[in-house]
Amino acid sequence: MTQLAVLFTALLAVGPTPAPIERARPAASPTGTYAHVRSADNTIQILALPDGRIRVGFDGTNGVNFGRLFGTATLEGGAGSFAPYDTEGCRIHLHVSAETLTVRQEGHSADCGLGHGVLAEGTFKRTSRKKPRFEGFEGEDPFAGKP
Repeated sequence: MTQLAVLFTALLAVGPTPAPIERARPAASPTGTYAHVRSADNTIQILALPDGRIRVGFDGTNGVNFGRLFGTATLEGGAGSFAPYDTEGCRIHLHVSAETLTVRQEGHSADCGLGHGVLAEGTFKRTSRKKPRFEGFEGEDPFAGKP
């Protein structure tokens, strides 16, 4: 009986079992392909990197001219921006939320390396969650040697 009393006293001294710690769910990955809501020919591909940055590729047309741009951005609270590689006077602003990507282009098409009248902006809806495969105009990896 004394052993039972000692065990009971020890359990009271330890106290109740603490509730399990709830861990925050990681944000859904933005990785995938997004198509413009008005023109499915204009797409943006995103690849989330382990360090929190994202790689972004845009492929667009206005029916006559076309263009591609690539860059790397850091998302904070679902928003980020980047200057596309090999451009001056261009900045692309992104906001990712659930299945939608909102994009704003700062700079003219030519400043962004795009054909006349081709714009990398508007609302895009996710069409795939697959990891994208980025290709430049000649099949090269546009991120090779880039930060």
